[in-house]
Amino acid sequence: MRLWIILPIVALAASACGSHSPTGPSQTGSSTGSSSTGGSGTPTSSLTATIDGAAFTGTNVTATYHAGTDFSTLLVNALDTGQNLLSFDIGTERRVAFAPGTFTLGSDGSNATYNPFPTTGNTGFNALNGPQTGSVIVTAFSATAKTASGTFSFVLHNASASKTVTNGAFSVTFP
Repeated sequence: MRLWIILPIVALAASACGSHSPTGPSQTGSSTGSSSTGGSGTPTSSLTATIDGAAFTGTNVTATYHAGTDFSTLLVNALDTGQNLLSFDIGTERRVAFAPGTFTLGSDGSNATYNPFPTTGNTGFNALNGPQTGSVIVTAFSATAKTASGTFSFVLHNASASKTVTNGAFSVTFP
């Protein structure tokens, strides 16, 4: 079984430990979802969305791309200033190269999560609990330039509630 639900939780725990300095590309402040460069000329990553009508702006955004022989995946994690984590992990069908397209949540292990902070008990929301509704649309992807961008919207659930994520946009670089 793929550990799509565990990865964002591990990322949240890792970013909560030690300093709040990002270990990968990040951008502070508000963003339009387009890739830019920080003052050093290093590409930065951004993610914005609306969660139940409230703005979410990732201030620490990281991405990981894995090109495997069986599956290729793109994992995007975003923490906001309140340490709330919004994340999605999308993948291709078996032995299909990763490329721009629509990734429906629940298919091929694709998932999304939202973990509000502070987390007490099982308060996290994900796309695999309850009806699987939503998608991530990758509009641009380059394994050579190590960049990806696109849009997303979905409904996430936990045992007793749901969160509606709309107007999502991301532009990321990955190692």
